[in-house]
Amino acid sequence: MSAMMSPLFRVAEYGVEEYNFYPVRAHWNFTSKMEIENETEEKNNALLFAKGCNYGGIKSISFTKPGPFQLKLTYD
Repeated sequence: MSAMMSPLFRVAEYGVEEYNFYPVRAHWNFTSKMEIENETEEKNNALLFAKGCNYGGIKSISFTKPGPFQLKLTYD
């Protein structure tokens, strides 16, 4: 909300909401030394923010698998 500092000029209170035009997706890839030898990879992805959702939201992703991984965020 916003308020003006002058008592002579009045403005109605207003708010601004922003939203994203494109969905945002996270892609991750876990690779261990044993999997590299077998040439297998586990690939996953998840939609973090849908099209039109408001900014200011917080998302978290938890990984329970130890080891190195690659993380990539893209517009869907």
